[in-house]
Amino acid sequence: MLTSSAMKRFAVVGKNRKQAAALIRKMQKLGFVFDRKKPEFVVSLGGDGTFLHSERLYPGVPKLLSRDSAICQKCGNMLLGAVLERIKAGRFRVREFRKVEAVIGKKKLLAANDIIIRNKFPGHAIRFTAAVNGRKVNGMLIGDGIVVASAFGSTGYFRSITGKSFASGMGIAFNNLTTRRKAQMAKGVVFSLQRGTAVVAADNDPGYVVLKDRGVVSIKQSSQLFRVVSL
Repeated sequence: MLTSSAMKRFAVVGKNRKQAAALIRKMQKLGFVFDRKKPEFVVSLGGDGTFLHSERLYPGVPKLLSRDSAICQKCGNMLLGAVLERIKAGRFRVREFRKVEAVIGKKKLLAANDIIIRNKFPGHAIRFTAAVNGRKVNGMLIGDGIVVASAFGSTGYFRSITGKSFASGMGIAFNNLTTRRKAQMAKGVVFSLQRGTAVVAADNDPGYVVLKDRGVVSIKQSSQLFRVVSL
């Protein structure tokens, strides 16, 4: 966690253009400077998906999460006007988190929340093996796939599968398998597809990778960070 000084240059990412434009005008009146190219922080105006989109647009730049959706688990409850006054005065912190990284051949995917590997065709389970922390999980695994989450993202898809979340590190959840497997904390995961077609996705990025028979995905915590404004 980093203690921060006042930030002035900002950008806004939001689905609703009218709301985003109104926010830009409001912030300019408060003395902030709109800078789409090199902002010091980015206001993510929306829900959880908007945050993930804003991180892809502005990787590593601190994000201020502001709710315009009921689904924003990481948004605070303080009114935005009060939040902006605190940022203007430098009364905030920036929290740092490590991303999750997946390597598929020469391709690399980075995720703030999670890397998801699952069956491409919903009616067809995939067969795969997995090694967690260098140790192979016993037996052939049959089901929908896996979710490998960061601590920040563990309150999302990971928790919907396992009923749990975690505060640090990286975790793997096994998704809808024919034999129950407990979630594990992981320093590294190697996923090997044995039969079927799977997709590998980072967060809600539509640019997923298709994985076919004998495809291998290596997953670990990344050296790249993402940052969230905290009051």
